[in-house]
This record gives sequence, C-alpha cells and structure tokens, in this order.
Amino acid sequence: MIFTFYSYKGGVGRTHLLANMAAYLCYYQKRRVLVIDWDLEAPGLHYYFGKKDEDIKTKGLIDLMNHFLAQRREASKENPLSKSDLFFPDQSYIQNMVSTDSTGKIDILPATKYEEGYHTLIDSFDWLDFYQKKDGSMYLLWLKEQLKRKYDYVFIDSRTGFNDYSGICNVLMPDMNIILVAPNEQNFAGAKAMANRIIHSPYTESKARKPFVLPILSRLDVSHPEADDWRQKFAKEFAFLILELDDDLKNFTEEVLEQVSAKTVLEYRPKFAIGEKIQFKADAPRLPAGSDLENFENIALHFLEEMNNTGEIDLNKIVGDKMIPVYLRNIKDNPEDYESCLGLGNAYYGIENYTEAEKAYKKAIEIKPDDHKAWYNLGIVYDYLEKHEQAIAAYKKAIEIKPDKDEAWNNLGIVYAKLEKHEQAIAAFQKAIEIKPDYHDAWNNLGNVYFNLQNCNQAIEAYKKAIEIKPDYHEAWNNLGIVYAKLENYEQAIEAFQKAIGIKPDYHEAWHNLGFVYVELENYEKAIEAYKKAIEIKPDKEEAYFNIACTYSLEKNKEKALEYLQQAITLNPKYKEDAPKDKDFEWLWGDKDFLALINSTQ
Repeated sequence: MIFTFYSYKGGVGRTHLLANMAAYLCYYQKRRVLVIDWDLEAPGLHYYFGKKDEDIKTKGLIDLMNHFLAQRREASKENPLSKSDLFFPDQSYIQNMVSTDSTGKIDILPATKYEEGYHTLIDSFDWLDFYQKKDGSMYLLWLKEQLKRKYDYVFIDSRTGFNDYSGICNVLMPDMNIILVAPNEQNFAGAKAMANRIIHSPYTESKARKPFVLPILSRLDVSHPEADDWRQKFAKEFAFLILELDDDLKNFTEEVLEQVSAKTVLEYRPKFAIGEKIQFKADAPRLPAGSDLENFENIALHFLEEMNNTGEIDLNKIVGDKMIPVYLRNIKDNPEDYESCLGLGNAYYGIENYTEAEKAYKKAIEIKPDDHKAWYNLGIVYDYLEKHEQAIAAYKKAIEIKPDKDEAWNNLGIVYAKLEKHEQAIAAFQKAIEIKPDYHDAWNNLGNVYFNLQNCNQAIEAYKKAIEIKPDYHEAWNNLGIVYAKLENYEQAIEAFQKAIGIKPDYHEAWHNLGFVYVELENYEKAIEAYKKAIEIKPDKEEAYFNIACTYSLEKNKEKALEYLQQAITLNPKYKEDAPKDKDFEWLWGDKDFLALINSTQ
C-alpha cells in the first residue's frame, strides 16, 4: 500500500511523522517499508535515520526516471519497449536504512546520489514532458504495482505547495493521502486546495483510485487560548473528507472528524519539534497507556494498518464509541431519524456490540424498509451472531431491493458455505462475479467451496483467477498451495506458500503450511524451520508446537520432541490425548518420559 505525506507549507512535521510511522511499522509490526524522498528541492529524509548526504551510496528517484527515458530512446518501432523490459530499482538505487532480526526493515529510494551538482540534475528534469510526452505515466503505474508487491508499505515524502510533480506524488502514486495541517489560515487554505485536487482529479474521478485523504491537525499548542477554536475550525473545514472515507456518515461529518482528530492530532511538544527524532526504537516496549506517542500509534494502527489490511477505513471501529451518544441524542429528539439509527447500528458494529447493532438496524428498517444498506448491515450482524438463516434472509432482502449489490451476493455465499449448502454458495459467488468480474474475494471464496467439494481443478482455476486480478493476494496464494499439497504437487505447493510469504512475511498460516509440505517431502530440517517461523510470528500457535514435536520425533530426537510436546500441551491439554494416537510418536509410546508427560496432571 502506498501513502503520500503532504503539507502545504514546511515546518508542520510531515517528514517527522513519515519517519516515525516507518519506524513504528518496522519495529512493532514487522513490516517492510520503503520511503521515497520526492521532496526534490529539499531532500533530506535520510537524516531521520542517522545518515548524512555522503552516506547515501546509491542513485535515486531522478536517476531511475532517467533510466526509463534512456530505455525509451533505445526502443524502436521494430523493437518497442514492453512492460517486461521495464527496469525495477535494484540495490544500486535502493539503500537499506534499518534492518531488524525479524522481517521488518526500512529502505530508502533517495532523490539522487548527493554529489556535487546534484541540484542541477534535479532542476533540469522536466516532469511535465516526462509524464505527458514520454510515457512516464505508463512507467509510474507499472512501478507503483511492482513496489507494492515488494514492500508492505511505500511512503512518499511529497514536496510542499503545488509543483510540476504534485499530481504524480499526490494523485497517481498513492492509495491514500496523509495531509498535515498547521493551525493557521494559509495552511488550511493550501491543504484544502490539495485535498480538492486529489478528489476531483480526472484520475481519481475515473475510479482508478479511491479519494481516501486523512487530514491531520499538527503542531497544535494545546496551552494556547485559541487551541479549541482551531480544533473546531479544522473539523468544520475538512469535514468534507469524511464523506470520501465513509459515505454512511454524510450527516455527521463534523462530529466524526472531531473524534478522529482527537485520536490523530499531533500536539506541539518540544521533544518532538527540537531535533525531530524518531521516537520508536527496536528494543523499546510497546507504548504504555497515556503515552505522549499515543496518537502516532493511533495513526499507524487505525489508519495505515487498517487501510493496508482491508483496503478501506472503517471509521466506526475508530470512533464508534464516541459517536454513540451523538446518535442517541438525535434519536431522542427525533425517533424517526433513519440516518441516526443506521449510524447507531454502524457504531455498535464498529465496537463489536452486535446485539445493540441488531436492534439499531431493525429500527432503521422499520423507518425505511426499502433501503438496502440497513438490510445488508443487518445480515453482517446476524452472521457474527451465528444467526445464519436470518443472515440469509437479510442479504436476500438487500438483494431484492438492489439486485446488483455484489457484496450482498458474496456474503450470502459465505453464509451458505458455512451451512455447507455448497450449490447455493457457488450460485451466489458466481452471481457476485457476474456483477463484478474482477471481484477477487468472490473468486477466492468460490475456490474455497470447490475445494471443500474436493473439486480441486476448479478450485485451482478460481484461486488463479483471484491472483490474476490481485497478484499480491496472499490468502489466495496460500489457498492455492493447500490445493496443490492435497494433490501431492509439493513443489507447486511450496512455490505458492513461498509466494504468499513473500507478499506477507508475517503470514503464520503460510509458514505452517509450508512446514507441513516439507514434512511430506521428509525434509525435516526445513519443516522445523518453517514451523518455528510460524511460532515466532504467533507465539501461541499450539498446532505448530505439536507439529514441531512430531517432526523431531520423526528424526528420533526424543529430547526436542518432548520439549515441544510439553509446550503444545501447556497451550492446549488436548495434545495429551492426541500424542498417544499420532503415529509420529509411535516409537515413544512406551517410553517412560513420554508417558510421564502424557499422564501428568499439570
């Protein structure tokens, strides 16, 4: 996922936030992060990571663009430039800034190599000519997708103001924009202008990307007597951006942004402003409650991680608890207020209070029975409450009102699959795909049903279609690996699991499945390594401990087998019953230490 960090003026803390988000995600979430220094007139992102100009040994962004132009010049009508010829930046362009013992890392694509005269190289580059006349847009779109496959996050540090490449940094490249706004009129006006450029650009309006923009009030001195006035002004002037994040909140945009801002505002603090250092360290513990870094963490978890994991922002998860009193007050004043009833249901759903969400959605339907949103949301709640037949009825009602509601068809298929009504599930997923042929989740879900029916060939076709639509779809790669493993096509299974892991290195399910395949190939060393990786990511993964014990037992390593069996039993006593039945332990069934462990009362 690509995020651009922008501010209309400097001195707002834009690059400071970017660097700290990269550090937080690298150290705490084990993410692979690439930071791109697109602040070409004043590059210096590397300084946040303790590097000076002379420490940058690689070429950079401008050199990469020039490399593409050279490729283009060498092409001809007889030998045209194709996507397979395009150059992806290697280690001569990308330099590592932070490495960890885990999968987390931070790399940088600098502006260029900071040698004498580098400003001339930057200033002489014609971005408009590159983009409009030299196929630069084609290369950038290709590069964007390649970067997203290699990294969990790509952060772009954008130049302030408006310039020749503002549209590239803030419209073409990102999936979401983070706009920092200082409390003064000039910053408010400039930030709003950029936000509107993003939303109303032809690229965004063509649906090539969603206009997700998170405004953040920054450098607010809360001791100032006008601080609250600026908070309110911020909520009022940037409320229009809430509509782009969640249309269901259209009647409550100011109230929602007030609550969002409370969790994201970056208050002025000398410890942040002086030196502008990275606050998150590799060996630091998780943040304690009440930490002055709490809002940094809120931005990382509630917005960046949520967007990266789901492709959207559910504001009800973030501020639903704060909005409930607003909705209740409105309903008290007007019991027939449909939007408030729907909002109340969404808020309760966001905080996982499904019983109250059900009541609110039912009230919304009572007021407006022909609105598909409340029926659809009610179906989701019924599914969480395991009221599956009622969920089916709610989804069917949503579909009756809006027959082309692909999400409802997909969710209907999921419920049918849970009830093992496979034919109905297949029909529902196929309908979702008919409405939206590039619905990768529906293709993946269809593959799951075919797999459960042991129709492996059709399952493979469905998973491959999901991957064709979304090449970085790690769940589909994992599922494809499972099918190949079932068919004993172990090499293909390994390739699929490794692909899933390459996309998402902390995907413990894929590591665990990879271990299983290596056991089948009797490559016990690699199997143990894969299982241990799953445990490193998810320390309470009980089945991984048990499978390591089984694998050590196959190697006739009694000491290690019993050590990991003990850990599996500690996590789940059921393994006391499983181990004496598992033939991997057959040679130990009569061993006194094995029996003592199995028969222990602890």
